[in-house]
Amino acid sequence: MKKLSKLIIIVGIIASALSFSSSSCITDSGESDKKETSATVASAQAEQPWNVTVYLDLSDRIIREMVPSQTEYDSIAINAVFSQFLNHLIKGKKIAIAKDCFRIIVEPTPQLPKINEMVGSLNIDLSAALPPEKKKILNKTREVFPSTISQIYDKTLDEKNWVGCDIWGFFSDKRMVDKLCIRPGYRNIIVVITDGYLFDTNHKKKEGNAYSYVTHEVLKANPKMSLICQRNGLQDLEVLMLCVTPFNWFNALEVGKVEIYTNGTNTPQYINSFFNE
Repeated sequence: MKKLSKLIIIVGIIASALSFSSSSCITDSGESDKKETSATVASAQAEQPWNVTVYLDLSDRIIREMVPSQTEYDSIAINAVFSQFLNHLIKGKKIAIAKDCFRIIVEPTPQLPKINEMVGSLNIDLSAALPPEKKKILNKTREVFPSTISQIYDKTLDEKNWVGCDIWGFFSDKRMVDKLCIRPGYRNIIVVITDGYLFDTNHKKKEGNAYSYVTHEVLKANPKMSLICQRNGLQDLEVLMLCVTPFNWFNALEVGKVEIYTNGTNTPQYINSFFNE
């Protein structure tokens, strides 16, 4: 049985991640008290709409025994990312003219309609919404976000349909990462929540010392292995990877900004730093 103190810590972190406003709903106040920054890059990013993607690894990593559970750690991270998205909207611009986007992706796509439906219900595209509807969309999503994330994980655990995690295929295919995660004129951010082990039966390749997958067995047999790089040109994308087994493959892809952290109780601080530094 989990200790009560640990449960309180988890609940407290999630509550903190979502307490971006003292109000119970989002208002379009048009605050102009944004702090000045001397960093040119940070200033330019503040003027851009955000296009935020959360890539979830719903492989069998989520059943490994640990306290807190992997599901709890993931929930903390996902809620913290969504909190950053909402904070940006409230502090940075009038919501009525916002064009920001938020998306959750699971790849490979689960062959479970209910999970796909829940994931899709959390996706936001304010560029396609009329001004009067934007606050309603944000408030509605904010109200159901934590519980829907919990339901996604609960349903995945119940079904036990482990299909792997195709991060390599996703970033290698321009029809995937470019189409789904990169918009011209936006600050494009993808947060990958995984354990660092990558495997999908449809993308199992080996070229000398380079692989399209990472497993514990491969790392043990070949600690100096690398990932196959089939492309580059991802300068307009920022990647934050929350994992256990880090790798430098993203540098070869020419990703504009990359940071890798271990997913844990300090994850909200890492996420805040990544989004706002």
